[in-house]
Amino acid sequence: MELYRVIIPKDDAWKIVEALGNTETAHFIDLNKNEQPFMLPYAQRIKICDETERKVSYLINKCGEYRIKLFKPKSLDVYEDNLKNF
Repeated sequence: MELYRVIIPKDDAWKIVEALGNTETAHFIDLNKNEQPFMLPYAQRIKICDETERKVSYLINKCGEYRIKLFKPKSLDVYEDNLKNF
């Protein structure tokens, strides 16, 4: 086993870590374990994601409450086309 320190641009971090994790050959060590979570550079992005997730959950619950059916798109291409139409 070898230990490497990898510094990844924050815009690419998720894709790179996900790709490495999917290979099941990498183990990640938190080098910021002694830092307070709110002091980390990505803390604000996590807050934004949490708030977005909360809003989406609220909308899904309201749709259920009013018996509005939700349908998944047939494919990613269909989803992207729908977004462009907005």
